[in-house]
Amino acid sequence: MGAAIAFSVTLSALCGFLALKHWELRRGRVLISKFRAKADALVLHYAKRLFALAPNPRPDLAKHLLREAAHSLTILLLRGLHFLERRLLKVVNMIKGRGTPARNDSVSEFLRSVSESKQKSPRGYINE
Repeated sequence: MGAAIAFSVTLSALCGFLALKHWELRRGRVLISKFRAKADALVLHYAKRLFALAPNPRPDLAKHLLREAAHSLTILLLRGLHFLERRLLKVVNMIKGRGTPARNDSVSEFLRSVSESKQKSPRGYINE
């Protein structure tokens, strides 16, 4: 709430200053000229001091941006390769027969005969 109030006060002050400047330009005269000259000099003095204290932009900014872009591109490429790996794994499993849904076909004749012979004979003996 405080930020909204501060914003509205600042915006109304800015609109007021612009309206005052427009009025001065239209009338061709300056209100409180001595005070305005001192205030302008004070603002210029503090602006110069603040610009002197401001940090310089990074000299290696281009290198930093290129490194970040390469990092993001590498992550994107790895995600794409991971997606392709998962798709290829599904294809390989389908070819090998793993993970495919069971069909409703009956088992082969050989497996059926082995199962029946195991159920009939006692353990360790082979029926001939």
